[in-house]
Amino acid sequence: MTGRDLIIYILENHLEDVEIETKPFLVPLDKAAVELGCGLAGVKALLSIGKIKGIRLNGKYYIFSTEIERAKRNA
Repeated sequence: MTGRDLIIYILENHLEDVEIETKPFLVPLDKAAVELGCGLAGVKALLSIGKIKGIRLNGKYYIFSTEIERAKRNA
């Protein structure tokens, strides 16, 4: 998709005034801990037992923002 295609799509679907979510998709562990209301060790534990999903990039772990929202709903 080119920029032109995106503009046409927005105009054809009347999306000029629609709010777009700007929340980052990958959240560092420390910020995930704050959002989940637990400590860093808690987030690491949830990640290691598979209760939340994340990814390791360049030696650092990140939690998917969708997983944080899911964990909040299920708490």
